[in-house]
Amino acid sequence: MNDKYYQKSLDERTALSRILELLPDDYDYQHYFSPAEGYDIWDCVLMLFQKGTNNLVRRFLIEAKVRDAFYPQLLLEKKKHDDLKKVAKQKDKKTKNECYIDIETEVIYLCITPKGSYWFNLSKIEPEWHSEYHNASTMDKSQGKILKAVTHLDTSEAKSFDITTTSLREEPKKEIIKEVLIKQEQSFCLFKYITKKEEE
Repeated sequence: MNDKYYQKSLDERTALSRILELLPDDYDYQHYFSPAEGYDIWDCVLMLFQKGTNNLVRRFLIEAKVRDAFYPQLLLEKKKHDDLKKVAKQKDKKTKNECYIDIETEVIYLCITPKGSYWFNLSKIEPEWHSEYHNASTMDKSQGKILKAVTHLDTSEAKSFDITTTSLREEPKKEIIKEVLIKQEQSFCLFKYITKKEEE
């Protein structure tokens, strides 16, 4: 495991945890993270339930990205965009088949920068793609550059949070993420069991 990659994964989950604490109390929430040491395309699934019920009303698939510099427009690769949309559709199909719930997962791209965090709802954005040369690997620049389809997301159009890369690195890292992941996955399994029972 690349130490720099793991550090950024922890930063991403710490940022997400802090943002989730800021959510309004209009809904009941459940969430779970992908493993920090893994290589999943997504970092978090957030579910919103009608208060006091098991009625799932919205779901977000969130990919977080820690950036060491701030730019007014933030880069997004088309491959990442398309992969996230594909995973969201797979989760929707599974939820419909296993929980009997027809819901369209919204895809979120969260960028954490030295100036703040920016929440882009990719399900409500129609990006304009163009080709640029960028590093083949974000973690290994020795691989050189290749031509990629990309877009630039305007931070002025994103929902912003006062959570910066600097503030994250001043906090002790949450090594309990694995335990939290297990508990939340168990909770979601219970949710699936309850919804199936309600349908019977």
